Amino acid sequence: MRLEFSGLTNNLTWMRFIEVRILLEQGHHAGAGRLLDGVEPAEGAVYAAVRECVRGRIALAGKDHTVALDTLRRQRDIGLANGWCEVTQCALEVLTSCLREVGDHREARRAAEQLTELAATVGTPKIRRSAHLAMALADRRPQHAQDVLDEATAEGLPFVAAKAHHVLATLGQDRAEHLHRASTLFGDLGAPVWQKLVLAQAREAGLALGRAPRPPGGADELTETERQLVQLVHDGLSNREISQVLHYSRKTVEAYLSRLYRKTGCRSRVDLVVALERGGLLPARASREGAGTR
Repeated sequence: MRLEFSGLTNNLTWMRFIEVRILLEQGHHAGAGRLLDGVEPAEGAVYAAVRECVRGRIALAGKDHTVALDTLRRQRDIGLANGWCEVTQCALEVLTSCLREVGDHREARRAAEQLTELAATVGTPKIRRSAHLAMALADRRPQHAQDVLDEATAEGLPFVAAKAHHVLATLGQDRAEHLHRASTLFGDLGAPVWQKLVLAQAREAGLALGRAPRPPGGADELTETERQLVQLVHDGLSNREISQVLHYSRKTVEAYLSRLYRKTGCRSRVDLVVALERGGLLPARASREGAGTR
């Protein structure tokens, strides 16, 4: 029983880390910090290390480079010493960005090299793509970023594609086209921090990108069934359990979820939960009524 409870606690911790990252991408730095502070401690030192990596990312978002660098360097060293790939990747990804911001390009390149070494050892596509983008900036090799863009486009990874477009623009490759595509994708994904970065870069280059499309969806556009579905997802029900509550087949529930993602601009169940908790999907009255039934 203790092992089972421990596993549930650890899974919840990982989900909260994901929520914090989503909030950071959406520009809600204070909310991300509060959510991280409220995360229940999970068993195992690796969770504490990942937590500190996320805290370093929050510091970077707030432009507290001293705290960010100190935190990320320490967690990188801990990750490397213990062979914790998740910790090392998280620390190095944010560390390279932080070092570029402060103008330490030599150490930024070294961090990118370490990320590349990790990618060669672990071999997961996510780390490999991250390493390619880091090295593209470190070595000023657009082909690395173009390879990531081609892969992300083929596999339907819009956020990765947007970052690749941004890197290519930073390297001077068809700057207007890549900045426009990056701005549009970040806008569609609800990532205003990245979108503002792209727009600022466009202004510095004297480029007018126009307005990027707004993220689709909103509370007023949801049907009653979709509102119920959002609340049930928030309550942690699986598709099978939702089908039993709403008396629909699982395929119908999956179809509703797919349509809900398109309408709201959310990409996952975690996105839906975060949007609901921030009051972005259901009116306050409906949210309170749903909460009262749990």
